[in-house]
Amino acid sequence: MNIVMLQDIHAAQDFIDEQRAQLEAKGHTLTLAKYMTSEHAAPTTVDIADALKDADAAIVADMVVPAQAVQQAKQLKFIDVAFTGVDHIPMDVCRERNITVSNAEGYATQSVTELVLEYALSMLRHVDEEQSRLRNGEAAGPVMGQTLQGKTIGIVGAGHIGRAVAHVFHALGCRVLAFNRSTVQCADIDEQCGLDDVLRQSDIVTIHLPITDGTRGMIDAEKLRLMKPTALLINAARGPIVDTDALVDALKSGSIAQAAVDVFDQEPPLPADAPLLHCPHTLLTPHIGFRTQQAMDLRAHITFDNLWAWLGGHPTNVCR
Repeated sequence: MNIVMLQDIHAAQDFIDEQRAQLEAKGHTLTLAKYMTSEHAAPTTVDIADALKDADAAIVADMVVPAQAVQQAKQLKFIDVAFTGVDHIPMDVCRERNITVSNAEGYATQSVTELVLEYALSMLRHVDEEQSRLRNGEAAGPVMGQTLQGKTIGIVGAGHIGRAVAHVFHALGCRVLAFNRSTVQCADIDEQCGLDDVLRQSDIVTIHLPITDGTRGMIDAEKLRLMKPTALLINAARGPIVDTDALVDALKSGSIAQAAVDVFDQEPPLPADAPLLHCPHTLLTPHIGFRTQQAMDLRAHITFDNLWAWLGGHPTNVCR
């Protein structure tokens, strides 16, 4: 089989070399797309189609794979996604073509969970503002911080990451509420309830949903108005789940207190006039939730485990 890497998955080079040697020993090839081996701007649809034209399998992380490129890839049978979400893959085309798609679900669970905890603590203690005051030669500000213990945490989406977040916050003395479309068995969740109830009751709301037609724009102006004026919102899942304009309005009006956002309607860098960049009471990071060395190492192993499983006729982590 001819396997093509469409994107750098930030794996250690010795690991890639080891995998390539093992694949070649079995009669397979592992090559890089031509645009990866030269100083090249972001690949075009033509570039990606050219890379896929003789490929039986492709490895990609979070780069958008155009439907046209997949349609033209007559030999393509497998797309190995070194990422959790697959909204950047043309799943309809893959289903039509019987192309198997696997993902690396779970690789970033610990990393995202730790970032969510960091967000919560930083906002409760006003770390960003207090650092600015100190650098400006000032003493601590007039607003007192808050402890995490005793707070009610609302988890919107109790999948792998949502349950991991529940475990951490529950261990730190929080009451944990969760909204999930199906019933979840998790000892760290004190109560599973409807979305509106989670929003009304929670001191901190943290979102952990995939992006789908049903979740896009789910947290809109109406939902934000349900939250406490002292509440904090965290989104380290997918940007379009939260209506950005509604969030900016809620923060400026004081409808909610603060928001920490790692994901946006487009991938960073953001345009200079992006509303959130100029919005008060925000803690913003450029999609770093998954970006730890440990997560990168784990996803490389999951990605190649998926490849070997597919080559062996028993694909794993298949996305429907």
